[in-house]
Parts: sequence; C-alpha cells; structure tokens
Amino acid sequence: MTLTGWNLKGGRVADQFRWGNCVVILSLNPDRPVASYVSPDLKSEEMVDRLLHFGTGLCSAASAGFFWIGNNYEIIELKTVNIKPCSIRRYISYGEKKDPINIKKLSESRKNIATLRNALAGDERRSEYLVHLQDVNIGDEIDLLFWYEKNPIACLSLFRPIGESDFCVEMFDWEGFRTYLESTLSLHWRIRSINVENKLVHKYRLQPRELQVVELLTMGAGNQQISDALNISLSTVKTHIVSILDKTGADSRLGVASIVSQLQYSS
Repeated sequence: MTLTGWNLKGGRVADQFRWGNCVVILSLNPDRPVASYVSPDLKSEEMVDRLLHFGTGLCSAASAGFFWIGNNYEIIELKTVNIKPCSIRRYISYGEKKDPINIKKLSESRKNIATLRNALAGDERRSEYLVHLQDVNIGDEIDLLFWYEKNPIACLSLFRPIGESDFCVEMFDWEGFRTYLESTLSLHWRIRSINVENKLVHKYRLQPRELQVVELLTMGAGNQQISDALNISLSTVKTHIVSILDKTGADSRLGVASIVSQLQYSS
C-alpha cells in the first residue's frame, strides 16, 4: 500500500502532513474507494486528535496511533502522535504480517482489547517480530478495537517504549474506556456515513450502483458528471435516479439529500 497524505477535502497533498502535534498519513486502496455520504468536517478530525492525546495521557503511553479500517481489514487512514513516519512505513512493509495483534487478526478473533506482550507469549514467530519492536523501541502495545454492529471500523493503539512497564489489563477498566471512546466516535463523519449507507441498504433496499449514484447526488453532481464518474450512459443514470426516488419516496434530488442528512443520526 502506498502512503499518501490527504487534506479534508480529499485533495492529495504529500506523503504526510501535520495536524497540531499529530502526523497524519493515509493509506488508501484505489480499487476499493471509501464511500462518503457525509462531508469530512473539522470537528471530526479534532475529535480524533483529542482522543489520541487523551489516550496517551490517561494510559501513560509514549505514543499512539488511530486507524480507520476498511472492508478487508486494510488501513484506510491513520493518525499518529509521537511516531515517526519511517516507523509506520517499516511496520507496513515488514512488521504488519508478523504482528500477532495486527488489525486483521484482532478483528477475526472478535476481541475488543489485546496487549502485545500477552499475544507474543503464544506466538511462534515471536523472535522475528521482537527484532522489529527493538528497532522502533516498542516495549508493549495495547489495542482497542471499535465496531459498527459486527464490523470493525477503527482501532486505537497505545505504545510504551522498551524499559517501561507493560500495560496491565487487570488494573484498569479498559472495556469501559473503549466503550466510552466508541460512543464518542459515533459522531465522526465516517461513522455517520456508514450509518447512512447501512440505512440506505437495509431500509430502502438500494443496490450497489444506486448507492454510488446517491453518493454523487449528495455531492451535487449532475447527470453528466455521474455518467462520467461511473462510466455509464445518461439514460442509465436517469433510470437509477428514478429507482432511487421511488425506493426512498423522495420527490427530487434535494429530497434524497435531505433523507441522507436525516439518516446520519438515526438509530
């Protein structure tokens, strides 16, 4: 995966950029773009920024990373504090597959919380991964996984350097902490966007192509723009729009946008 920085409007800027004391790096799979029915907003980014600093301070962590997770357990965006970009690149190119609590393994195990030291104790490739940990000065790590229904959507990783005490699961209410953060994240634009898609699929029975059309409609795209973006004919675009209006009960494009706005916060 290539490491690419993006600004809030989705424009490519550089390999990395700074947000306060955080370094933001984005890894995006171009073959599986992330649907967005809600525009990115400053408050959401500030929310993650505060979450990172709150987590490091409360849990006495030296560094942290917050990861947004895609449909195939891939990292679609990450935000870090006190982690060098070169360490992230090294992890993705070398360490991720050997990591006993990487996002895929953690998600498939259905665990909410995992510590690196506990996982390493039963891992056959322990010695290989320890070399990577020594190179990046990580003594222990604790991961908190966040879910939307049955799907993992994000992960907070907190790190302590070599020589400091390990994270102790028994001495702190990690699940209570995780639940609190998960509730807070429900207001993030990404979660609101997931909520919209979930309702469009299950309540209004929209098909994948119709979802793409709705996404473009909410961005203000006209028929020709939708045709160009999806590589379909104008007549097919009109057919999809008629179907969307029929299924949602909306009487116009504006009506569809209004429904999408309401679905952001529906339970």
